[in-house]
Formats: sequence, structure tokens, C-alpha cells
Amino acid sequence: HSRFNEAFMMFTSTSPQYMIIASLDVAARMMAGHSGKFLIEEAIEEAIVFRKKMVMVAEEIRASLLPGENYWWFTVWQPDCIVVQGTETPLGEADDLILRNHTGCWLLDPGDPWHGFDGIEEGYAMLDPIKVTILTPGIRPGGGMEDRGIPAGIVTKYLRKSGIVVEKTGYYSFLVLFTLGITKGKSGTLLAELFRFKALYDKNSPLEEVFPDLVQRYPARYSGRGLYDLCREMHDHLKDISIADLAREVYAALPESVMTPAEAYRHLVRGEVEAVPVSMIEGKTVAVMVVPYPPGIPVIMPGERCGPATCSIIDLLLSLQGFDTLFPGFENEVHGVDVTGEDGRQVYSVYCVKE
Repeated sequence: HSRFNEAFMMFTSTSPQYMIIASLDVAARMMAGHSGKFLIEEAIEEAIVFRKKMVMVAEEIRASLLPGENYWWFTVWQPDCIVVQGTETPLGEADDLILRNHTGCWLLDPGDPWHGFDGIEEGYAMLDPIKVTILTPGIRPGGGMEDRGIPAGIVTKYLRKSGIVVEKTGYYSFLVLFTLGITKGKSGTLLAELFRFKALYDKNSPLEEVFPDLVQRYPARYSGRGLYDLCREMHDHLKDISIADLAREVYAALPESVMTPAEAYRHLVRGEVEAVPVSMIEGKTVAVMVVPYPPGIPVIMPGERCGPATCSIIDLLLSLQGFDTLFPGFENEVHGVDVTGEDGRQVYSVYCVKE
């Protein structure tokens, strides 16, 4: 079944789906005339309102008398200050019209530490104001892991339960879009749900209250635990396996290319492949593309194989496999692996060319 799916995906696409075609037609009609400009500006304004509110809340929490353990908030991946006509202004105090109309406010400046990119060129990239990346506690600005943290997967699971759609979820970040289809006031709804999550976390509310479906499905694993307990346990695990370092190292070197992707695909459709547990794929020629989401970038392509220089690929897949076993209900999404249950644990396998 899984081998058929891999082969079938070579000949299918989301492009001809009628729902997508219909939505494009509707969007084109909505953008016609002056209404399109108005709708775009409204979406940008709503996103800017949310970005500034998040800064304001963080400042209020810093100025409050909350206990030390409750002294935290979510942050937004964005510049702390903007420069307009030579004047530097904190983003939270900047005029909404300036943020909406001046693209320079969103450029990634090579000298700014907030974005974390080394060696970026002047004017090379900019943020899209309507794509808001929210950072959860757990990762320091330099990339190291903090002693306490809140994995983003737990936050987004709570938001989905509350009817808020999250586009992409990383280990300590998630992406929210402010698009043409939103209603005015989405920023307030999202902010309110983040406040509710913080309150539930701070008082270690029982998971039976926060995620009743999860506890009902996995009672032995989650019954009797609180939200703070779950966040701490998951963060400690991610810290122990050095997930931040693994995520960087896995793309630092390319695997060895043994054959073309087309040749590997021919082996796949002819059945000249075998499912190999990821713990044993070193030295094997992979027949499928393996893609963890996020970031949605392949770690290995068909026709490539892992060697000593790229063992971090195996380490990452084994770490994801172990995570899925420890935290059922929060499984990772990895295209190209076949997941099976074995002795109460998850086992990742990858199709490799028979030798």
C-alpha cells in the first residue's frame, strides 16, 4: 500500500482539484478593481494590530508582579525596531500606516540579530507582514535550548481545539496567516486563546480539562498529568536529544548520490526495493524522498545513501521515531517513511533499493 502511494504521487497533484480552481476564480474576482487593494490592506492592518498587541502584552508582563515561574509570554519573529527616514522606532510604537505602506520596515537587515541568519545580503529578503511566526519559550536567541520550554505542538493542538487554524508548526514556533478570508477581529481572538493557554499552563490544569480527547485515547500515558507537566516532559526530551542542533546538522552535508532519482523510482515501481528500519539504512540506497514537516525540505532524495558524513539524517529520524513513541497524539509528519507499531513503540522504515 505505501509503495503504491509513493509511485502514485509521481502522477498526481493538488493542481486540478476543483475546490482549488474555484477558490482561485473567487479570489481573482475579489481582487478586481479597487476592492482588491482594500482587502489586502485590511489583512495587513489586522496582522499589524496583532503583532503590536503581542509586543504590548510582553511589555506588560515584564512590568507586572507575577511570580517568577509565570513570567513568560509568546514572542513574534520580527524586528524589535524599525528605521524610517533615519529615525529608529520600537515596532510596538510605530505608526500603523508606516508599517503597512513601507516595505523597508520588514527587510531583514544583515546587522540585526533577531532573525538569526548569518551572512545575509542587504535587501535580500523581507518578512511578509501577514505571515506571523509566533515563537514559544524554549529556544534562546543564539539557538541554544533553555531550561524551561513549551513545545509549539502542544500550543497548536490547543488552538486547533479552539477553532484556530495554524499553518505550520515547528518545535518552538508556529505560523499563523492573516488572509483575505478572515473576519476583522481575528487578532483579538487569537490573543485571547493564547492568554487562556498561559493561564492553563501556569496553574498546571489537568489534561482531562485541556485535552479530554487525548486522555480518553491514551489514558495510561496522560491521565493524571497537568499541562505544565506535559510541556516540561516534552521539552526535557527535546533538550536531551539536542533537537535544535540536529535540525541544523541534518542539512549541513549532502548524502552521497549513487543513482539518479528516476533510476531509483524504476526500482520502486518494479518492486526491487525493501522496507528497511531507519536504524539500518546507513550504506543503503534510498528509493523514496524523505521529508520531515516542517520545514518540508528533503533530508535525502531517491538514489542517495547515508554515510558517516551524513549520519545526522539517521539520528534525526531515530529521534522523531522515539518522540512518536513517547508522546502519542503528537506524532511528527515525515513523508517517505512507513510507520508501524512494534512492542508498544513506533518504528520508522524507508524503502531502499535491494542489493
